[in-house]
Amino acid sequence: YKVESLGSVKGVSSKMMECYVAVLLGRLFAIVPFEGYLPFDKSGDWFYQLCEAVAFLLCGFIVYCCRLRHAKTYDPTSDTLNHLWLMLPALVASLIFHPSLNDFLPSDISWAFALYLESVTVLPQLFMFMKEG
Repeated sequence: YKVESLGSVKGVSSKMMECYVAVLLGRLFAIVPFEGYLPFDKSGDWFYQLCEAVAFLLCGFIVYCCRLRHAKTYDPTSDTLNHLWLMLPALVASLIFHPSLNDFLPSDISWAFALYLESVTVLPQLFMFMKEG
């Protein structure tokens, strides 16, 4: 809401939001076609999936605003943490250490990738705050 009302993405780390897009995409790949990572109570499955999809769309929209719509207000000089250094270790760890609740290897790896990446996703924003002061 604030991005659109102010017409600015000042202070938002695009790299953090790109990591969140990857996290949510990984989780959606694991929960939409399969049930292994959903709660046992099936009554709220659709709501959980809907919340994940809405969060994915919102994060994607913020990335769009940072890269195109409000690109003039985005400061890439303060958003300097290379998020690939966060994504690659998370991917490697998920290839080695992953659960098997869906009994489908790509889905299980994507769930683990999302879990590992989400634990460090806020680092680009933290580095941006530290750099800006």
